[in-house]
Amino acid sequence: NIGKECKFCNVILTLKNVSLDHKVPYITTKNRNDPSIKKKLNVPENLQIICRICNQMKGNLSEEKFKKLLLFLATDKDIAAYVTKKLAQSNLMWTFKRK
Repeated sequence: NIGKECKFCNVILTLKNVSLDHKVPYITTKNRNDPSIKKKLNVPENLQIICRICNQMKGNLSEEKFKKLLLFLATDKDIAAYVTKKLAQSNLMWTFKRK
């Protein structure tokens, strides 16, 4: 998928911005450690390659809900900038706290 567009934002995927995403995400941190959940969700049919920024913004949203969010954000540039910033900060802070 390197050289192709991210399905959500159309940015060209490169080795620097590519990310592996679960179409149906792990719902909670507890589920991340459940072997039966991992086995069910870590299958090729549930994985997709998208850009890192979209993956960070998507978080634990399903693909359908993330698309709805993107459609909503497309209606107002100011709201989109604010929400996008907050989503990125939230996910970065969550990642930072886990280390």
